[in-house]
Amino acid sequence: MSHNMLEYLKHLSGNNIYSLKVIRNFLYLILTRNIKYHLALYLWGSAGSGKSVFENLIQAISGKHVKSFTMKDLKDQHARVDLVDATVALFPDLKSYRGDVSELKNVISGDLISARELYKNKINFRPHCIVLMTSNLLWQPNDSTNGIQRRFIYLTINKIPKNKNIELLNYENDVATGILLNDLPGLINWALDAEKEDLQLFKKSTLEINSLISPNLDKEVNPLLDWINMNLKYDENSAFLVGNKKTDKNKTLYPNYLEFCNNNGFTPLSIIDFSNSLIQQLNLLWNEKEITKKRTNLGIVVTNTTLTKNANVMENYIDSEENNKDFDIFSLLKNYIN
Repeated sequence: MSHNMLEYLKHLSGNNIYSLKVIRNFLYLILTRNIKYHLALYLWGSAGSGKSVFENLIQAISGKHVKSFTMKDLKDQHARVDLVDATVALFPDLKSYRGDVSELKNVISGDLISARELYKNKINFRPHCIVLMTSNLLWQPNDSTNGIQRRFIYLTINKIPKNKNIELLNYENDVATGILLNDLPGLINWALDAEKEDLQLFKKSTLEINSLISPNLDKEVNPLLDWINMNLKYDENSAFLVGNKKTDKNKTLYPNYLEFCNNNGFTPLSIIDFSNSLIQQLNLLWNEKEITKKRTNLGIVVTNTTLTKNANVMENYIDSEENNKDFDIFSLLKNYIN
């Protein structure tokens, strides 16, 4: 691989050794059509951060077996036909999706699904592909359990690449162009060697992996997660009222959240978005617990959750960076440098 490819991998991984292993592992799984880990990759970052280069890279090494989808396509029996021979199910530039994810779970897990080619009989088959999503933002799917979160690894790209004005890699009409094109054989060789060492990482839970590669993930989505980190804690067998704008901020969740947003200059979510997002994000944070909402005589409650006694301002909030494992990519990949 050339200096340009190494620089791109360094950028994509954020110079984090575990992120680099995740990239390598997913490339290996795609090249070998291995879905035994039942994992999906969610690559997200600001516009121009290099996500499309990674999409083009995947298409360049897998060709016609990369199939592009939207979440709506998964509900279309005709569109699902493309999954039959897909190596990668690519969901590019995903918008803020809050719908059902049951079909997506089936695709990631390789469970039996159905499809129908136009004017032909229905077929049943098991998808054998890796799911890759890219987006400018984290999503908030409608998943009251932690089923979908157990399957996703979230890779954050925080910066714009230094050589953003250079065509690194483009893939159009089945033709790849760009300065990284000649590096693809070396990249493939590097990825195929992952079996010797880096695949051990995928034996960990996604909660552990995400804490290693995106330690600040839960603080980058929106102010709701900052509020959660400062003001909520897991409390087994408890239930806490969601409340509304007029209820006691010390006894209900939503007015407490509103005060936090007001104190720190954030625009709050509506009460409907608040309760739905809260469940999704608590299940992301507390991956091994089950957080749900229930209707009671007193109103909607969130299970296994309670308020802490922390001050509702962010001035004393400190990020932990102990998981930022920097490395020298040029030394690490010296055996693959041209």
